[in-house]
Amino acid sequence: MFKIEKQIKGKSAKEILISRQESFKTLTALKIFLEEKRNLYTPKVATVESMDYILNQWQYFIEYTKHADECLHNNRRRSQLKVRCYFKKNSLFFGSNHAGQG
Repeated sequence: MFKIEKQIKGKSAKEILISRQESFKTLTALKIFLEEKRNLYTPKVATVESMDYILNQWQYFIEYTKHADECLHNNRRRSQLKVRCYFKKNSLFFGSNHAGQG
């Protein structure tokens, strides 16, 4: 999926949406494959837990295929949150007599 996203980066919204709708067919085949293979293992195997996770989150996983402006990953949002967390930690003792002392 990331390879497809790399190929369509910078294209028009209409082209991105068409490409994502085509990749939706591949994702549907993946879902069928996971549902079939899931029953071959015992429930507590890590592979089955991973399959269950993606199948339980499926509606959210495929959401990006319906929109041209959504991203497959959340790296940008994670970076924004990281800056906010660092600021919160760094400003925790701002104005304190003990600020900056190790």
